[in-house]
Order: sequence, then structure tokens, then C-alpha cells
Amino acid sequence: ELENFTYKTKPQLGDADENVLIAKKLLSMLNYEIADEESNVFDETLDKAVREFQSENDLFPYGVLDITTQSYIRNKVLDSKFLDDKQLDRAIEYLKSKV
Repeated sequence: ELENFTYKTKPQLGDADENVLIAKKLLSMLNYEIADEESNVFDETLDKAVREFQSENDLFPYGVLDITTQSYIRNKVLDSKFLDDKQLDRAIEYLKSKV
């Protein structure tokens, strides 16, 4: 089950908030660089990731985890297909070893 934002706060650099922790986890799933996924502090790497996400999704890239950005992040994760195919991974490893 995917964690959901509370949509009650708009954290930014330096803030500590439960939405920060959720954003870190979800942005990490979307392959953004996150330094400390276990911390609920809005650090510089999250600021950079939020700005990049906002820019790439035609949102104003100002680094605030506003309600719109939270919604976009969650929807982007929901729209993504995460495939953990161990058989495919093993086949790729096998083929790489034969080259």
C-alpha cells in the first residue's frame, strides 16, 4: 500500500514534517536522489529533488512541497509501473556473463 500525504502542510527547506518523509520515499521510488530517506527533515537533497520534479512536471520550481506538488508526486508514483521480475533479472545476468 502506498503512503499518502496528509495534504495539510506545505513543508520547505529546514522543516520537519511527516509529509517530508513520505515525499522522500516516493521521490526515491521515482529515482530522484535522496540522501536520508529515514529522516523527516526537509534537507538540501530533497529540496533539489522537489525542484527537479516540479520543473519536469511543469510546476513552478520553487522547492516548496505544496499541495499540488504532493498530489503530482503521488499520482506519478501511482502511474508508474514498478516491475520486480527476478526471472528477467537472472536472465539479464546470464546473458551478460556470456558476452
